Amino acid sequence: MDLIVFPLLMLTGFGATVFASAGADRQGWLGLAAGLAATAFWSRQGHPLDPVWIGGLSALAAVAHLVVPGRGWMAAAVGGALAAIFQAVLQAQGLPPAAAWTAAVAPPVAACWLAARRGDFAPQALREEALLMVLGVALLVAVTPGVAAGWRSAVALNATAELGGSNLALPAWALSLSGGAAAVGGLASLWRHR
Repeated sequence: MDLIVFPLLMLTGFGATVFASAGADRQGWLGLAAGLAATAFWSRQGHPLDPVWIGGLSALAAVAHLVVPGRGWMAAAVGGALAAIFQAVLQAQGLPPAAAWTAAVAPPVAACWLAARRGDFAPQALREEALLMVLGVALLVAVTPGVAAGWRSAVALNATAELGGSNLALPAWALSLSGGAAAVGGLASLWRHR
């Protein structure tokens, strides 16, 4: 299993629900459906879903929604797009299509529906903190492939320099956990002291 799969699943599953909770009106529902349909169509055409682009655009969307929070339909469209990517990743990991679609679409739809029905479902402060977490994971997803490639290159260079190989491989969970914790902790600290 690739190093990026777990952070990508976390970003797309959690991010879809967080962004969808901002679209609690008719335009939000349309944005959610449009983002879901457009991204599903894009991925079905054989276009690659690059984790660097997914992480970068998700981080950009989180920052945009934190700075200008009034565009619920845009946030819901991002939530729909992330749900379609979540479905594609789940299906690529071996989940049957019906189960992947159900697991990917049910949480954002439930978040959008609950936000529309109950005003106290997702208060503004909770959504902001969740968006900060999405931002941290999105940055982790965006930089992990480059960091992993650099680490592999360093290990390969060290292995050729030493006779008998190298035992310097960093476990995937350690890189993901430390990078994600540092990013989320730093962003949360900056956000609280603004």
